[in-house]
Amino acid sequence: MGDKPIAIDLFAGAGGLTLGFEMAGFSVKAAVELDKHACEAHEINFPNCKVIQKDITNISGSLVLNELNLKSNQIDVIIGGPPCQGFSMAGKRSNDDERNELLNEYARIVLEIMPKYFVMENVKGLLSYKSGKVVHEFLCRMSEAFNIDLPLRVLNAADFGVPQNRERLIIIGSRKNVKRITYPSPTHINPKDIRYRYHPVFGKHSSLDKLDNMLFCPTVADAISDIPNPDLFDELIDGDTIPYDVSNCKYISEFAKIMRGQIKDASDNSTFRPDWNSKLITNVKRTRHEDSIKIEFEGLGEGENHRSRRKKLKSNGLSPTIRAGTKSDKGSYTALRPIHYEQPRVITVREAARLMSFPDWMYFHHTKWHGFRLVGNAVPPLLAKSVALQVLDALKNVEKKMEVITDEKI
Repeated sequence: MGDKPIAIDLFAGAGGLTLGFEMAGFSVKAAVELDKHACEAHEINFPNCKVIQKDITNISGSLVLNELNLKSNQIDVIIGGPPCQGFSMAGKRSNDDERNELLNEYARIVLEIMPKYFVMENVKGLLSYKSGKVVHEFLCRMSEAFNIDLPLRVLNAADFGVPQNRERLIIIGSRKNVKRITYPSPTHINPKDIRYRYHPVFGKHSSLDKLDNMLFCPTVADAISDIPNPDLFDELIDGDTIPYDVSNCKYISEFAKIMRGQIKDASDNSTFRPDWNSKLITNVKRTRHEDSIKIEFEGLGEGENHRSRRKKLKSNGLSPTIRAGTKSDKGSYTALRPIHYEQPRVITVREAARLMSFPDWMYFHHTKWHGFRLVGNAVPPLLAKSVALQVLDALKNVEKKMEVITDEKI
């Protein structure tokens, strides 16, 4: 392909879908997002992407195109994850949550612009929300112009190299005059399926190994074992950044080396950020616990739940789903942060980001509360990348077909 295919990200958040599609080879031209802190993070992390900070109910497809000086036939894919708290089974569902209507706003913008493809991400609870009526109406509306890959599938991010059990509904549609796209096949094996392998440091498999041409999914320890203990740094009581020295680390996985920029993932086509300083690590602000709480944390075995319902991570396994807190207009609820498998504390924003497959150059927010909210609301980039590669493959076939038609006319 010549120029990079063009994507627009609706409900972009901090940019999980944006990054995944960039990694696959897309140019994400616009990110529509209302949340102030998400917009700030997105602008920092994706300087070549125009952030449109507006309520989606007050914009149109033509406004987005005008902002970009593009025409609808230039848009290859629209991606997005409408806010999902109203659909989630993890907390109390709300039938009158206005966010439930944002699925229709996503559909409206897609149908106005009519890209070649669309990708929509949400919690799996959407499938059963209002007995499936909401998702059925969405599919009926989109099916007038798009072929939907059915049956709908819930994908686990761990199957695509993310060290976290995170199940998400993905809906993908192909405009009726282009090649259809299908769901990606898993690329990684879940650690729970490979108990017979042993790592000399952590008693686990190495994520460098392969079985049947599939990589083993990195574990929690693969993802975060090299990150410094924030409790050893007084400057992290108020600040969130320290020098990053891994010379004394007993083990740094391939996954961690990629996250910190020590080695380059050959399949990553995202834009290089020249101003990122890899000798610093950000978003590692401390959480100060009472001594009695630390003792309770120390007494837990890996994988056990604390009385606060926080789970202690398994070094040898995957993280549970990283969840987001809510903004002040939705109650200011703080999501439960997992407990570090080795240190008596909850994990930092950076550790949560690693467990989502966000590289260290991504910056979220200087506060823990907003940082965790932005991370927990995001789509893991490696999951997004796997879906994006399916779209890219279909686009290549579309371009080849157009080249054949042009040659025939000549």
